[in-house]
Amino acid sequence: MTNYIIEFLLRDKAYVKYVGYTKEVSEWKNYKVVIVPSEFFDFHKAGTPLAPHTPLEKLSGTPILFGTPSVSKTDDLVVIKADLIASSFYLLSRYEELIVTKRDNHGRFSAMDSIAVKEDFLHRPIVDEYGVILREALRSVGVNIPEPENKMSVVLTHDVDVPFVYRSFMSILGGIRRGEFKQLFKNIFRSLEKNTFFTFPWLLQQDNRLENARKIYFLRNPLFPEYYDRPYLKIESSDMRRLLRILKKNDVELGLHVSYASADHLELVKQEKVSIERMLGKTLTANRNHYLRLKSNKQLEALIDAGIKEDFTIGFAEMPGFRLGTCHPVKYINPETLKVEDLILHPLTMMDGSFSKYACMDYDQAYICACNLIEQVRKFGGELVLLWHNSEVRKGNYHRKLYKNVISYIENEKN
Repeated sequence: MTNYIIEFLLRDKAYVKYVGYTKEVSEWKNYKVVIVPSEFFDFHKAGTPLAPHTPLEKLSGTPILFGTPSVSKTDDLVVIKADLIASSFYLLSRYEELIVTKRDNHGRFSAMDSIAVKEDFLHRPIVDEYGVILREALRSVGVNIPEPENKMSVVLTHDVDVPFVYRSFMSILGGIRRGEFKQLFKNIFRSLEKNTFFTFPWLLQQDNRLENARKIYFLRNPLFPEYYDRPYLKIESSDMRRLLRILKKNDVELGLHVSYASADHLELVKQEKVSIERMLGKTLTANRNHYLRLKSNKQLEALIDAGIKEDFTIGFAEMPGFRLGTCHPVKYINPETLKVEDLILHPLTMMDGSFSKYACMDYDQAYICACNLIEQVRKFGGELVLLWHNSEVRKGNYHRKLYKNVISYIENEKN
């Protein structure tokens, strides 16, 4: 685990050998940079999870979770007493969720309970800042480690939760019961392409403006009667088949959107994956949890068991930013066993509802926030992951304008 984190910080495996993580002074001569361990892992080994002392101290302006912000240098050795390894591990593994047991009404760990919000660094990928500190330390003692390629990659993702409305007898009855007569009459006699929520042609048009971006549409196939998994979509329906043809024509990637219920019934993860793959005739290796619902690490283990290779769930529903402390994909590190798994976690940078539904930002505030986060990702050559729902970019909603202008911002800055 330690070597993996050092490699992650350096962004280059070849230079891991120059960095030591030890208290033993007699071993320091074997390295160019030594990070002195704090008491964090001793407490973990003893079964007593340790939380950072707040307010956090800072090293070169970067918050340090463990250790002290002290760096000393001789001619051929730098000793860093800021525990960059434990600090990185705490964020990358979501270790604080072992300590803070409070959850929201969906069983999710809340942004407001995170140290990133409490210490005001959710908008900064501070683990990537640790990497800058470590690389600069190596260069100061003659190790010519190259700077990582400063090129941002983009992943445009869309959760197909409600692809259309009032297209079945049951949904029409539901609309009548809820008194949604205006929306009913607006959609009931129209073709699928003119359905209020069927914004996929417009979304694909925006997505295709970024030629090198990865595009993933996550599809649901709930198998358990859970309220938050409504509507119960049928992949084999004629409307969904038409949508799939449109997506195939635009050469987008399809991913699994495991159900809300699967957080409580882990066996559903594999069952839903097998079921939807049978209908699609293809293997799905990317996933995002419905409602970003991640109640426990057992869900990640269930994804691994089901053959999922990449997950795009981990971000806070209430706030955009860097929940894992990084803007780079990272392997899942089990916070209890410290084992590094092959499942790749792609940190979610921003989601449409985080701006409006939770943070209650107006358009201008949301656009400024989005651009600032994009610049952070660009600065560290990371991966920008966006999540916009087809239902949120319908006409009259500011997310249509916001998504278009965010794409323009990315597009213009690349030129």
